[in-house]
Amino acid sequence: MGKLYPFTSHWALSFSNTPDYPFSPSFVSIGSPRGTGDHTIREWWNGPALHHVTTAAEAVAIAVGRIPADLPGVS
Repeated sequence: MGKLYPFTSHWALSFSNTPDYPFSPSFVSIGSPRGTGDHTIREWWNGPALHHVTTAAEAVAIAVGRIPADLPGVS
């Protein structure tokens, strides 16, 4: 079974299937609630907002749901 490696950049949590830079293309990025009170879900840290949620649990649930079935190294 493959692994996903979390990394942070630009106040966001993203995931890669490679442990080192350059990271694999992102499928989800969870933006911190910097002053807005909600977490912003994007495909990449600077992409358009896909969702705004109020709890970290909701953000993680969306992130898990966005893991592609065919992501290399993940099963």
